Order: sequence, then C-alpha cells, then structure tokens
Amino acid sequence: MPNPPLDLFLRFYFLDRKNDFKSEDRAIIVQHCYAIVRWKLYLGFLSYKPINWQGRIRAYESDVFQDRKNKKVPEEESMPDHVRVSFPKPLFELIRQGHGPEAAIEMCEVSNEQPCLTLRANTIRTTRDVLIKQFSEEFGWNCVPTKFAPNGIRFMTPPNGNLFSTVEFKKGHFEV
Repeated sequence: MPNPPLDLFLRFYFLDRKNDFKSEDRAIIVQHCYAIVRWKLYLGFLSYKPINWQGRIRAYESDVFQDRKNKKVPEEESMPDHVRVSFPKPLFELIRQGHGPEAAIEMCEVSNEQPCLTLRANTIRTTRDVLIKQFSEEFGWNCVPTKFAPNGIRFMTPPNGNLFSTVEFKKGHFEV
C-alpha cells in the first residue's frame, strides 16, 4: 500500500495520540511538517549528501534556512531557479514558459508561503460580519472579510486556542 498523503497521516497520528499533545503543539508540528515538504528541493540542496529527510530536517532547523529572508544565502547563487523556489523542474518550466522567468519565480515563492487560515461563514445560521465581530471581540482574533468570497473570513494571524472547540463551530456557524 502506498504512503498516505501527509494530511491523512497527521490526522491519524494525532487521533491515536489525543492526550499526548495540546492543540497548540499539534498546530506547530503540522506547520513545520508542511514547511519541510514545501521547501523539499531547497532543503535538499542545503543538506549533506546523500539527500534524505533527516538531512532536510537538519537544513530546515539551520540558521541558514531560518534566516534566509534576513540574510542572503550564499548557496542560492549556485541553485537552479526551480530549486531556489522549491518547485519541480517540469512544473516550474511550464510556469516560466507561460509567464516569464520573473513572474514564475514570484508565483512559486507565493505558493510556498504558509497560507492564512480562511473560513466560510454558514449564512443559514449566521453572517460573516457577526462571526468577525465575535472572533474579534470575544477571542481577540485578527480576522477580516475575504476580498472575493462573499462569505469568507481570513485570519491575518493564526488564532490562539482551538478554533474547533468554539461554540460557533459546534453550532455549525462556519467551516474551514
């Protein structure tokens, strides 16, 4: 049987260990797992050879990778563009051919950013504005209406606490 997708693996891993992790710990673990997968090619370039997941994790934990937005990474000079943006070469080439090299790099970099949490308000039970007001006033969460989805709510910073333990979630006022 092939390996399950990462999200399914993590789901069952945490289900089997409900009492071992706080929700905040689970969120941090998931965030780092996805970051390592998103930056797989880049981390492979920085890691010791032969390339393996342990090496990628060491490279991910390194100051070189973690400070790359503040300090120039010397190794980037010798990285092919598709590795620098951690995209499979055939996919990067298709994007480059369709949009040009600068736009391809920008699109791939944006794709590798951690997305903001976005919800959809269930307008049968409430409104987007009511939910935003509740989240802001009751929980102090920084959320705004989405630009294009009429019922969407975007969290500008991750909400502290467990979103799924809120009364609003239990009443079906929104879905992630």
